[in-house]
Amino acid sequence: MLKGQNFRLTHISHATYNLHTSSHHSCILVAAKLTWLVYQMENAPKPPSDIKEYLENLFGKMAPNSTLCVICRLPLDYKLFSMAARGKVAIETCHKNPRLHNPENIGFGHRECNIAQGAKTLDEFYQWISEILVRAEYKKYFIIQMNSHLSLIKKTFCTHFNTILKCVYFFFPLTCPIGNSYCNFLNSIS
Repeated sequence: MLKGQNFRLTHISHATYNLHTSSHHSCILVAAKLTWLVYQMENAPKPPSDIKEYLENLFGKMAPNSTLCVICRLPLDYKLFSMAARGKVAIETCHKNPRLHNPENIGFGHRECNIAQGAKTLDEFYQWISEILVRAEYKKYFIIQMNSHLSLIKKTFCTHFNTILKCVYFFFPLTCPIGNSYCNFLNSIS
């Protein structure tokens, strides 16, 4: 029993839970799982020790700042719940498979992510998104962007490194450890 509370949840344990339990038990465990996830969000309050112990006995050790959006896998911040008070929901409960309601299938997600997933399972959603990206030639765009960034990095690095080597070679021409041939090489690629 949770200390100081007027209700009992001790009759439900992780060891006795299975998918064939009554919907009441399943809903209680879903609520407990969501509570466990909330306490692990960024900026979440610390749970009272008896609640923490109870939840960890059901679902495992809590790790601060570890709750991620079920869909996009980005961290969720507890402060996003406050947006609901102003009429804008930012976090929703979501399901890996919208047709199942149990603790293994439930989590939190960004509202936009949950809307995008719709009635699809996560696997169906990821497949759908990947097909859209292929049709939109996202991969081609990504490769072009990466090549552009790498070219800029190479040019910047070589220019600065070449300048340093020229200074070293100018002041210490006989003791330059890399010699004139390396400096000539750098001049040829910059």
